[in-house]
Amino acid sequence: MLQTSYRTWFLRGLRLAVLVGVAASAWHAWGVYSRYLDDLTRTAEMQLGYECAARESDELLRARTNEFGNINIKDICFTGRDFWVSPREISEVRSGSMKFEPSFRPFDLPNSLVVGTLWGLATVLATLACLGTIRLTRWVWG
Repeated sequence: MLQTSYRTWFLRGLRLAVLVGVAASAWHAWGVYSRYLDDLTRTAEMQLGYECAARESDELLRARTNEFGNINIKDICFTGRDFWVSPREISEVRSGSMKFEPSFRPFDLPNSLVVGTLWGLATVLATLACLGTIRLTRWVWG
């Protein structure tokens, strides 16, 4: 009877491990997608800033050049924050050779599966630890 009880609780722990693994995998996938959306927004803002600076005249840009040769386009393009560009970057935007692509990808299936698997295994180990503790306690107290 006692063996069946431990077996039943272990099977419940396995079912819980599946749920925890799926939830952890979904949480990781959501985090990756959220990071991708943030990166996509930053990339679009950067592209708008560079394209705005590329449309301005060279005289206006030269007047705002600092001692390092960079141009702060905060007041020109109303970016709301300091936005430094170099003359080389402006020429690349004007020629169309600068690419604006997000550095993150929207989905990371292999890592999401690994995270889900690890959380599922951790849940199985926690179940075994709890059952082992209960069994040891029953053995000690008779």
